[in-house]
Amino acid sequence: EDIRIRGVSTKSTLLSLYELIHRELQDQSQVMLWDAFLCLDEDLDGKLDRDEVKRLLKKCDANLTDKAIKGVIMEMEADPEGKVMFSELIKWWSKVQHN
Repeated sequence: EDIRIRGVSTKSTLLSLYELIHRELQDQSQVMLWDAFLCLDEDLDGKLDRDEVKRLLKKCDANLTDKAIKGVIMEMEADPEGKVMFSELIKWWSKVQHN
């Protein structure tokens, strides 16, 4: 649902912010992660829940069990609700790529 604050659409403002972040990403793998993150963040809350992370990992061809996915989400330092922000996803991705 689009909310208007002071006559400005929050959805369009958030999408503009997402476009700005996209331009600032460092490499192609981060751009691909960002694009996948945006596609999966259906409620546009800036976080991926467990099911959204699972779909992201499947897009990356990671064939993981539910237990392994739970471990990955913990590695990503999810919030108490188990949701992962993009910054946490990027940190995890960088760590995985360097190991």
